[in-house]
Amino acid sequence: ARRPFALYESDDPIDADLVLSCFGTLSLHERRLTRVGRNRANVEAVRGVDSASVWQEIKELAEEMQEKWSSSTPLGAACRYIIKHFKKLTAYLTDPMLDWTNNLSERLLRPEKLIEKNSLFRQTLEGRTVLDILRTVIQTASASGVCVHDYLVSVLMADPDSVEANPH
Repeated sequence: ARRPFALYESDDPIDADLVLSCFGTLSLHERRLTRVGRNRANVEAVRGVDSASVWQEIKELAEEMQEKWSSSTPLGAACRYIIKHFKKLTAYLTDPMLDWTNNLSERLLRPEKLIEKNSLFRQTLEGRTVLDILRTVIQTASASGVCVHDYLVSVLMADPDSVEANPH
């Protein structure tokens, strides 16, 4: 929901900056929760009052901006997205178990989609097996914070016997 306002801030510097500032405040709330301790009482108190009021401000800004921007423009589409999906975007406010962002999930999903799109060999059983092995290696490396490119290059350049003997 935030990205279009950052990408097209120059189209409406005042209102887009206000929306971005609100998203920054939400991020600050979550960072402070991490610092003071994430327990049910803290999370419910911050999200239920502070973050909820910031989200309400975001919604009001989006409603004002949609009057200025056509739905065919990126900012207009972003405003309408926030209004249409407001309940889903704010679901984490009422459930302390939900993460406030899906950035990690999005980052892990992106390589999956790229591999699936660009893998012509996945149509055979052998090709599918190779694809599944590659997907496992890529996702494991990504989740571990290892550079996938560097890891694959090092494994492919190494002696196969030494890799088998010392896979880590």
